[in-house]
Amino acid sequence: MKIPFFSIIVFYGDCELKDINYVPEGTFIVKPNRILEALNTIKDYNPPTPYKSKKTVVDILKQAVKNGANIDYHRRHVDNIRNMTGKYRILD
Repeated sequence: MKIPFFSIIVFYGDCELKDINYVPEGTFIVKPNRILEALNTIKDYNPPTPYKSKKTVVDILKQAVKNGANIDYHRRHVDNIRNMTGKYRILD
């Protein structure tokens, strides 16, 4: 089972967004006045979760923590990130 996760990174005050050339899917970078817009986008463009209880989600997250200790899962995750960012395709 997969639990949908989304990240909303909020820049406050006079922070300036500079030179952003990669934003992973499911990630939003916003100023405070646009947080609700990001939440509505997530809600509008994604189906409701199929989970009927909080316990189901907690159980899945507990299993994910156990999986995080598995070195094979860790290696695959690192490989996936490198592939997603293109680091394997830079031959200099």
